[in-house]
Amino acid sequence: MEYVYDGTFDGLLCCVFRAFERRENPDEVHPCMPAQLSMLGEPVRVQTDATRARRVEAGIVRAAGVQALSHVRDAVFSCNPHAGRDALRYVRLVFRYGPAVHDLLTDDTLLRVRETSQRLWTETNRLREFLRFRELENGVFIAEMTPDNDVTELLMPHFADRFGDMPFVLHDRGRQKAGVWDTHTWVLASSERMQLPPMHAREARYQEMWKTFYDAVAIRERNNPRLRRRFMPQKYWRDLPEMQERAVFR
Repeated sequence: MEYVYDGTFDGLLCCVFRAFERRENPDEVHPCMPAQLSMLGEPVRVQTDATRARRVEAGIVRAAGVQALSHVRDAVFSCNPHAGRDALRYVRLVFRYGPAVHDLLTDDTLLRVRETSQRLWTETNRLREFLRFRELENGVFIAEMTPDNDVTELLMPHFADRFGDMPFVLHDRGRQKAGVWDTHTWVLASSERMQLPPMHAREARYQEMWKTFYDAVAIRERNNPRLRRRFMPQKYWRDLPEMQERAVFR
């Protein structure tokens, strides 16, 4: 048996509610209909119900605290295809062991859940450092990214707080998803039909100056590509002005 939910945190909590209510043990929990159906039969579509979700949420916090709830929530944003299944099994442990669940350091489910959370937040924190905004002709700033995990919603509060007076867009190319901040509030929206104006003329000059500075402070004799890739993974380079050829900005 497999569950399918709407991809929201409340939807995942409703999967937990159904599994306990009906004493079911799904083999997988998908945030959307899988591209290829398994041999386990038609997936069960779990409807999202806010009341049920709040009951499960309160139960998890009561049993093992907000840390346990955070691990469950992280599954919604993870690129791990088994994150939903692991989260549901983890909740079973939470209700069975209570606060002691955090001490089950050799349990496979707990280890997988923790690894999922660690990978998610490692990428989120890296993007907080590596994202580069560029100014468009209409005065809006945009930062583009292609993350492994669905981190747009996790990044928006940070940048809204840091650049509160600056309208901006965080664009996840792969998921065709955008976080939009208008200096008052932020929303998530589809970017399938998003058409961007050209880059502002002064933005090109700023990027050229930044590239010049980056080249000037580099110590060629101490160039260490392997160490650079360790601290600044190569998959982020395409969105860093300092890593582009100068011709890009002309």
